[in-house]
Amino acid sequence: MIITTTNDWERSDKSGLVSVGSYSLFVSTGGPTRRPGAPVVIFITGGGAPTELYVHLHRAISKLSRNYFYDRAGYGRSERPASDDSGACDRYPPRSDLPTDISRLGSYTNHPWWTAGDTHKAPSSSLSSTRNDAPQPSANSSIKPSREIKASDSASELHALMRAIGVAPPYVLAAHSYGGIIARTFLDLFPDDVAGIALLDTNSGLLQQCLGPIPPPAFGRVVADVDPEDVLHLRKASGMSDAEWTAAVAAVAHTRAASADEATHESGRELARCRQIDKRAMGDKPLLVMCSDMAGDLRKLFEEGMKKGGGTRDERCEAEWWLESVELFSIQVQRVQLDLSTESEYVVFEDVGHDFPTRVPERTAELVRRLLAMVKQQRIYSGLVR
Repeated sequence: MIITTTNDWERSDKSGLVSVGSYSLFVSTGGPTRRPGAPVVIFITGGGAPTELYVHLHRAISKLSRNYFYDRAGYGRSERPASDDSGACDRYPPRSDLPTDISRLGSYTNHPWWTAGDTHKAPSSSLSSTRNDAPQPSANSSIKPSREIKASDSASELHALMRAIGVAPPYVLAAHSYGGIIARTFLDLFPDDVAGIALLDTNSGLLQQCLGPIPPPAFGRVVADVDPEDVLHLRKASGMSDAEWTAAVAAVAHTRAASADEATHESGRELARCRQIDKRAMGDKPLLVMCSDMAGDLRKLFEEGMKKGGGTRDERCEAEWWLESVELFSIQVQRVQLDLSTESEYVVFEDVGHDFPTRVPERTAELVRRLLAMVKQQRIYSGLVR
């Protein structure tokens, strides 16, 4: 007889705001009913990228495993802690207040994949929001209100969120872009909770040290008048409906202020101080490292910006130098992360750029399936699965 869970967060398609103390996070779950002790997948989004950008990936992974997609503090539909002593949450404007013509991501600076989370500031706003009746964490939550959001804050709030919905480890973390720094910080803080990690074209302190801001201001000025949709055609490739695309664009707008407050580079350096690679922090836990052709898409945007006469001569030279650095070093730096574990696998998507979770969700889900297979095999060997 198989004992099944009675927790709706482990057996139903469910979503809503869940309190993690002084504020609430939006989380959505789907997939097969969780068996006792079985790993679940937690997806950690990239910088400036709310869950609406990953809706098709969420569905694809739901065919494989019980999984959780969530908006961290200030992203999408989530609240964020107050930055003062008032106890009030910062929230974002209702979608009726957004521009009516939001069918496109618009200018370069509005595109989540190509804007650095710590270089574009925007004011936060307020609105009322409803909370659901999910289980509540204790009042002495360790999450503290702060204007600057570090990866350690994001990792701690994720831990609090999973406790609040009553979903215990083991967790398989799948992280995209800046989400990789959060995932590895989670590993450092809660190592026993992690059964495996997929680092999907992720950022790291070493990558930041090699490349600096991604992208640098000079590159942004060269491509300032370039609409990524005209060059990369993500809208068509995504397969999203009009409603899904409009929701994604609105969510990106909601997310911009919180993304700007994420201390991405400081978090990367703090992670480097942990010396996870030197210590092989994952031991023999399964790890999958994936790289895209990020440089290819950046090159297309740069060439279009040059055609439009963007930037000064010095800015073009600086942007060209940086772009060559991406082409030379980004994949090498990604491969270093393989040494986090003795059981690691490396995959390259040579035909798609950094927006691959939205562009090719089924192929991205296949990476998660491969990692889950590695985790299951290891658990069989260790006697955790029969």
